[in-house]
This record gives sequence, C-alpha cells and structure tokens, in this order.
Amino acid sequence: MSERSPAMLVVPLIWDGGTGTVFERATPWQAAWARFRTGSSVMDYVRPSGTGADGLLLNAGQVTRRGRGWWRTVLNQYGASDVLIPQVRLYRQWPGGPMIGTFTAGYGPDNRLLGSFSLRVEQGDAVPALLDEGVRRIDALYQQALRTGQLRPDTVLAAPPPGTPPAPVEEEATDPGTIDPAATPTPAADSVVLSIHADTPTAAAVESTEAALRGVPGVRSAATSSLALGGVSVLRVTFDGDAAIFAAALEARGWQVQQADGVFRIRRRAAATPPPAGVRPE
Repeated sequence: MSERSPAMLVVPLIWDGGTGTVFERATPWQAAWARFRTGSSVMDYVRPSGTGADGLLLNAGQVTRRGRGWWRTVLNQYGASDVLIPQVRLYRQWPGGPMIGTFTAGYGPDNRLLGSFSLRVEQGDAVPALLDEGVRRIDALYQQALRTGQLRPDTVLAAPPPGTPPAPVEEEATDPGTIDPAATPTPAADSVVLSIHADTPTAAAVESTEAALRGVPGVRSAATSSLALGGVSVLRVTFDGDAAIFAAALEARGWQVQQADGVFRIRRRAAATPPPAGVRPE
C-alpha cells in the first residue's frame, strides 16, 4: 500500500460569474469536496467545514497571499503541513444550458500548478455530477504528484517560528582535570512561559503583535497559540527573566499592560488626541 501524504489543508476555490469564493459562503464546490470519499486515496486531506472562522481565515483573498509566516499560522490552526488549492471556473453557455468547468490543481502558498483539465455537462442541473467528477480527477492529479515527488514539503512552512532557540548540541565529554574554571560559562537566566492576550482585528495585527513581542530583549520565542481574528488572540511567549521585567519592557514600548494570574492583557496605547483648532493647552 502506498504511503499516505502529510496532512494537507484543502482550500476549494470556485469562480462563478467572475467572483471567486472559498468559505465566504456555502458553494457547490465545497459541497463536492465534502462528499468525496477518501478511502481509496493516499492523500490526507484536511477539509474545513466552512463554519466559524473558516470564512475569515480561508477566503479568495487568502489564496493570493504568499507570506509563509501567515500561512504557517493558518496551517497550525488546522493541524496541516501544507495547503492544496483546487480551483474550478464555471462557464454557462446560456441559462439552463450546457455548463463547462475548467479545473486546476494548485499546491502550496505559491499555488503552483500541478495539472488542469475541462469537463462539460449538457444541462445546468447536472453541475453536482460535474463537480464530483472534477474532485475525483483532481485527487488523481494530487496522488500522481505525490508519487513523482512534486508534492515536496515547504521547508519554510516546516521551520520553527522566528525567535525559537536552536536545539542543544551535545558536545564531547572532556577530562575534568583539563577544564579551565575561568572558561566555564555562566548559566542562563531561568525562562518563563507567558500567556499574552491581545486584540487582533486583522491578520496584519497578528503579525505585527508577534513581531513586537519578539523585539523585546529577552524574548526567545513568541507565537500565536489561539487565533481569533476580529477578537482577542492568545500568544505564547518564552522570556528569559522575570515577568515584571517583561511587563515593564512592554510599557516602555507603548503598550498598556494588565496582569492577573500569570496572564497578560496588552493593548496599544492610544495616541494623544490633538486639541480642536483655536484651543491651546494651558
């Protein structure tokens, strides 16, 4: 039996009437992927249901994003290693008449093309059958790409988040009698793991908050552990030092910091509002 693929997040994009849709609303293309039985496929598909935050995280605009940092955040939310982007464009010759579907099998954040084909049905009410056959053939393209080595893991997506310390390297044992006491390194300060709650109205806010936290001296790593676009996300920070020092460093960088039971709630300090025209401060 062939080896199964790593977990692959499926982002089914349909173009109909000039509009691209993934999970912004329910689509027949999403429904076709939900119907597909994967028992005979070596592909390990992660198929979102389209509910909850799926419409915010996985939409037609997301397909055009190339930033590996944001894709890594999205893939972590779904427990996937990489992304597959199957697309279909529907063309109607006239209302209720023949329908043509052009299918493409895309792979990775760059949406690399693995193959394409077209199918046709004579009546508009046969679209579900058209899409089911499209899913079956795209699955065959993905399986072939896996066998031929085209579905290679993206090393950047697999890399640990920026700021993660490297794995320790075991050194050869040395005769204790030859160790110079003056050369013995000083043990590093104890690290603490902190839970940070921050407002994340947009994907850009998530990235900027992570970058700001990594910029604090002493921070070894900072990554989003629970994403809530439009709400409050939770970030996990590893800091070399005391939590009070970390809070002071954030406040010095313009953050408002509240701490309770080991949890930090941070907000950007609002900019001062200029006085109305003609009004001068005392």
